Amino acid sequence: MHTFLLDTISFGKLIKLNFPSLLNCFNKNKICITHPVLDEIMHHFGQKGREFSKHFTLLPLRDFDYSEYFKLGLDYADASLLEYQIGDEIIISEDHPLIAYATFHRKRAIQLIDFLLFCSKMGVIDNKTLYRCNHELRKMKNITKKKHKEVKQYLAGTNY
Repeated sequence: MHTFLLDTISFGKLIKLNFPSLLNCFNKNKICITHPVLDEIMHHFGQKGREFSKHFTLLPLRDFDYSEYFKLGLDYADASLLEYQIGDEIIISEDHPLIAYATFHRKRAIQLIDFLLFCSKMGVIDNKTLYRCNHELRKMKNITKKKHKEVKQYLAGTNY
């Protein structure tokens, strides 16, 4: 079982995708959120966010010095994900500054579509669901044409 740390924007994208088959991704992997991420979820998504967040593990509250992250333009929720990533955990984020910071500091961060591609390769979701998610994320302008094409090429090789 893999452990993933989910950010608020990716959480919102999952709500918008609203594919029941994506629940397998949550059941077969440990998906975690931090208290600052939950606070943002409640602010942006209200009761729907609270209900959907029950599928994820809420990590214990930690006290960290976030000043370094703030200077770099990262918010409290993003900083909390970086602070919780101490082992093999992978951050799922749509926030390019967060991904860049993680990459620079040799931490692992991927976009939501990469997580869904991983789940498809592991047999957790079917390729039809990946195709639909890829299409919807491109419509939302959440992924680049290049990434959209990469996923389509992967799917073409699987005879979905």
